[in-house]
Amino acid sequence: MYNLEGKVAVVTGVGNPRGMGRAITRRLAEEGASLVISDVCKSLEEQGAEHPLFSPIMGTRAGLDEAAAEVESMGKHALAMEVDVTKKEDVLAMVDAAMDKFGRIDILVNNAGTLIGVGPLSLINEGVWDNSFGVNVKGPFLCCQAVVPKMIEGGRGGKIVTISSMRGLRPGETGMDTGYSSSKAASIMMTKSLARELGPYNINVNVILPGLIESDMNDTANELYGGVRGMTAEEVKSQWIEAVPKKRCGTPEDIAKVAAFLVSDEADFISGEFICVAGGAT
Repeated sequence: MYNLEGKVAVVTGVGNPRGMGRAITRRLAEEGASLVISDVCKSLEEQGAEHPLFSPIMGTRAGLDEAAAEVESMGKHALAMEVDVTKKEDVLAMVDAAMDKFGRIDILVNNAGTLIGVGPLSLINEGVWDNSFGVNVKGPFLCCQAVVPKMIEGGRGGKIVTISSMRGLRPGETGMDTGYSSSKAASIMMTKSLARELGPYNINVNVILPGLIESDMNDTANELYGGVRGMTAEEVKSQWIEAVPKKRCGTPEDIAKVAAFLVSDEADFISGEFICVAGGAT
């Protein structure tokens, strides 16, 4: 549907088999792109951001390698790297490796994210707050800062997409997502600002706002909310679904479809926009 033959895409946060990053990687490869994929491949404890109620399933090196193998099986090239997007040296190393292997970067998808900012105010300590903004805001900032000069030097323009959340528009019904929602709102405004700055270079910058998506991240959130509210995770999930006009959870593939469109030539005159993929929930 979207011709990405000859294009090179960098996608972060790809190490979880059930995550949006994996679905986006698969879809871009199906459309013809070569991929540079990454994940932090570290636990929250290793990242110095423990949360007493939060133990999400992180992306792993094995998951990252599986994603790369899947891309290669489609006849496309893939480079998999362990990258902490909050560390400038890691991001620069990823971009340098991409340029060494492919000689160009046409697409950046800032998918790496954390849900750790969800929880009551009493649990949003300084480490949790810093991790939330580090991954959800600083990460996309560092990736854009490293990739944009390569796009400008290449003279072909480029496409940048950040995966945010509809919580960046309004907090959840429980109100227990101060750190998370604040960081996601910041990523929306960063997108709008960059779209103005980079428009003259033919670089489009947009942001996708997923709603309720079937993923390990949302499963973990359901468990957290359930524990605080005296409900099971399944009861919480059913309550969320009831609030979605489409009456279902979204899938990672729903996000990947929109990402593929936004990084294609079909979206050449779309920049600085946010697109909610939430089944009407907003």
